[in-house]
Amino acid sequence: MKKGLCFVCHQAGHRANDHGPGSSTGSRKTLTPYTPPINPHPTFSEARGAYAHIKTIYGGLSDEEKNKLTDTIEDQGF
Repeated sequence: MKKGLCFVCHQAGHRANDHGPGSSTGSRKTLTPYTPPINPHPTFSEARGAYAHIKTIYGGLSDEEKNKLTDTIEDQGF
């Protein structure tokens, strides 16, 4: 969950509800590998979407990088 991966196949870019009856993985539509968005700086109109995005990015960092990020955020008054 922390990494934002699918609960069924453990891949990024979709959710478990994209899987359904019909195949060994239960895929009801063809899933493609995750590709980053064209806009590397997405915008969000709701806090929930922004929070999920930030949490996914943070979860992918090493402990050392998490500490650096936390220090930077605190130093900048974020």
